[in-house]
Amino acid sequence: MSMDEPSRVSLGLCMLNAVYDKSAWLKEREIDASWPAAGLPDGVHADNGADFRSHALAWACREEGIKLIFRPVGAPHYGGHIERLIGAMMIASISVDVFRHMGRTVIRRIYESPAFGGS
Repeated sequence: MSMDEPSRVSLGLCMLNAVYDKSAWLKEREIDASWPAAGLPDGVHADNGADFRSHALAWACREEGIKLIFRPVGAPHYGGHIERLIGAMMIASISVDVFRHMGRTVIRRIYESPAFGGS
């Protein structure tokens, strides 16, 4: 994942990071943990954004035997759980420096949100 605007390049890099062994990446960062998730998926679920509808992604998936599964057009509720997860992860990854510049009310609202177990 990236904070960059979605593109064929950022999508390709994301897919590479997903399928390759993570041992070297973890070692470079001195992280003493295993991350056994690697290998080609059977399928990839995607929304209908232009980056997922590219000929490049369709070709790469076809070449590698990966089924490309799109959400139904006009049905944004398909994938709401993923969008919520991504939003919660992005909020959780914002650096402490950013929070120092935000008002206490905003911080309290974020941490009291359902994404963080609040009401």
